[in-house]
Amino acid sequence: MTIRRLGDIAMALALLYVCLPVIVLGAVAVWVELAAAPFCRVERVTRGGRIVRLWRLRIVRDTEFGPKLTRTGALLHRYHLEQIPQLLNVMNGDLSLLAPDGTRHEAVGTGKAFALRQR
Repeated sequence: MTIRRLGDIAMALALLYVCLPVIVLGAVAVWVELAAAPFCRVERVTRGGRIVRLWRLRIVRDTEFGPKLTRTGALLHRYHLEQIPQLLNVMNGDLSLLAPDGTRHEAVGTGKAFALRQR
């Protein structure tokens, strides 16, 4: 195990400990507003072209016109709180705290996402 990986685990544990109340409050608020599972998985593509499924708090509601941001989701998104559960991906080894966020799976093959995958 490298020093970088050990640092990721130590920082993720510390941040999870501090942010656990925020995750719980956000999950309860989403569950009350949507009456659905508060967590969702989003696929991203890493630099190496590997697909990673990231944990996030659900911020949108599916409607007949497409996804719509909820009131709770707007608050979580404004402060980027929906991304806190990604610390679980750091603990799992899928992400690093010092690495860039992956690109969307659909965007691979075009523009910037394609350039990242080619490196």
